[in-house]
Amino acid sequence: MSTKRIQWLYMVGDILLSMLAVFTAVLLRFEGRHIDDIAIYLIVAPVSVVVASFALGTYSSIWAYMGFSDVFRQFASSLLSACVFFFIKYTGLYPIWATVVVIYFGLVFVLTTGVRIIPRFRHWLRAQRTSGDRSVKRAVIIGAGTTGAMLIKRSFRARGRNPACVFSGRGDLSRRRIGQRPGQARDAYRGRQSARRRGQARQRGA
Repeated sequence: MSTKRIQWLYMVGDILLSMLAVFTAVLLRFEGRHIDDIAIYLIVAPVSVVVASFALGTYSSIWAYMGFSDVFRQFASSLLSACVFFFIKYTGLYPIWATVVVIYFGLVFVLTTGVRIIPRFRHWLRAQRTSGDRSVKRAVIIGAGTTGAMLIKRSFRARGRNPACVFSGRGDLSRRRIGQRPGQARDAYRGRQSARRRGQARQRGA
């Protein structure tokens, strides 16, 4: 499944789960009363969650390799969504139930994070199934960014458990580095820095 499609699925999921969180929060707070008065909540909740998630980059996270930073960003997006309600309340734009917002914040964080844990759990199950396979495949990582670093890290951790892949190299898709060996740009930069420092030292000596 393409990355764009996955992002759209998460976005639709956030919209539906935020509305579910609003309904559940009102039911828990008022035991079924005031259901007819939550129209503003059903508008603000999905819009604020989606905007906050885009702003914090949760839709671009690689949830199959989720870590604390990803969970923290999801926590922050849920908190921002709740803060929008408090802004509406304390600026007098609309009467908002504060206790409902607090309950909503906890629910929307748990629900949206729970959905994002599914890829991580599936990846763990797949790794458990393949851990007993002794046919090791060699692989090259294309792209030396965060994803490549996480894959290499997981491979090193799994070395003692018959990993399914052994990474024999990694590449970079940057156009300005095509034709260069890995680390060549870094070595060239260090050489320029060293030459500049030597030039500065000679000037000070003169």
